[in-house]
Amino acid sequence: PVNFAVVLPGLYRSGYPKAADYPFIRTLKLKTIVTLVGKDLPDGYQQFVEANHIKHEIFDMAGTKKAEIPIKTMRSILSIVSDRKNYPLLIHCNQGKHRTGCVVGILRKTNEWDTASIIREYTKFAEPKVRETDVKYITDFKVADIPRAVPKLTRAPYFVRTFYGMVMLASFSLSVWVYSGAKLLILT
Repeated sequence: PVNFAVVLPGLYRSGYPKAADYPFIRTLKLKTIVTLVGKDLPDGYQQFVEANHIKHEIFDMAGTKKAEIPIKTMRSILSIVSDRKNYPLLIHCNQGKHRTGCVVGILRKTNEWDTASIIREYTKFAEPKVRETDVKYITDFKVADIPRAVPKLTRAPYFVRTFYGMVMLASFSLSVWVYSGAKLLILT
């Protein structure tokens, strides 16, 4: 599809897939497609989604030059995109430029990317029609009300680490005991 790229492992972006793109998209083994436009589905699209058992989430977003993406909508999109149970996942709008660029930009912000890198990525996909309204939206967006899109790895609770450590120690001790006993039998 136009403007196709990997955002994160298992998370892809693009423009609206066409019938010629379906064989490639099938190779991604998608679980979820997030569509950022509410237009009528092209012929064969719904059948493709159903035949490949893909969950399809549609957000009827206005074009970003007309209105900012409401915070409630962004939260809903990020709740789907941030849930790894939905991966592999494709997010797209018509051309994979503005709406998709804003969503990916906010996703990057929630993961603590610096704004300059986010804007460079947005520009790469939006050229030659970079929208200053999108750049301003991404730059001014406050992530305080949005949960982290990709959770940080946290340490297991103390009792789990202790239990795991004890199991490993017991396994090692048992292995040494069995191995040394086997050597004694061979020597006698």
